Amino acid sequence: MLNGYGMLIGIYFMEEYTVNNEILLTKDYNKASLSIVWHRNDNKRTIVFALIELLPGEFPIPVTINEISQKISEKGYNKQSFYYQKFVDSATNILNLYKSIQDGKNIEYNKIIFEQQNYTEDIKFPNLLLSNNLPFVFGYEKCVRHNSLFNCNFPSCIKKLIFKDKYKTFINENINFDITKNVKYIGSINLVAYNPIIRDINVRLNNDKNSNEKVFVEIVPREGASLKNIRYFHIEKRLTGYTNFKEIKIKDNCFTISANNDVENIAHAIVCPKEDCLNGQISVVL
Repeated sequence: MLNGYGMLIGIYFMEEYTVNNEILLTKDYNKASLSIVWHRNDNKRTIVFALIELLPGEFPIPVTINEISQKISEKGYNKQSFYYQKFVDSATNILNLYKSIQDGKNIEYNKIIFEQQNYTEDIKFPNLLLSNNLPFVFGYEKCVRHNSLFNCNFPSCIKKLIFKDKYKTFINENINFDITKNVKYIGSINLVAYNPIIRDINVRLNNDKNSNEKVFVEIVPREGASLKNIRYFHIEKRLTGYTNFKEIKIKDNCFTISANNDVENIAHAIVCPKEDCLNGQISVVL
């Protein structure tokens, strides 16, 4: 942490920060998708994995995927199946679903009722974490804000099935990662919020023999987004530790920062202190 701001240093470690009010998320996003795999035994439906993605305005609206299934043919599992479906809805509706699950209420979406489980959180929503190594986020290289609800008592009989090749293949092909190699996510419900203001950032060092190193920064905003009031925080790392802290109010998409002599690593954060956010906390971090 640095003065309450989340920051990315060197290899990008995770810090949490406070949104304070989930209404800020609905202001940043209009659309969201819900991808969900579940196990069904008669009328009992158990969530195997769920991913909520809050989509910036310039993201194309994803295609909904109708319910597909994989019948379970194991002895003793009569009339049981795994299912997958992908929904697209308003961010408000999806966030309300996530909040109701967090609060321990019945899980119902699109007239489908799921078994209520005992979920726990790394941090309590609407607090979020930063990460660039979530196994289910792909095609997006930057850090994302996220929160997860982990199932503390996922049924062992269903978990046993997940590791069988036929059912593992069905699940993994639909969620695009191998859940059997990331077992903590079995039964989990995950919320991912992509950066709604900045599409990309490029930072590189230029070693000029005739002068100190310089840092070149290029920020690419999303379509229709403004960099007004966005601030860039710059820190240099040397063998003796972190030094040369600078706070820069962004005026241009491209700018240069003069470093002090040679630099081992560059630490940086881009923050947007929302005017309507309580106590000047952060709504957007890259």
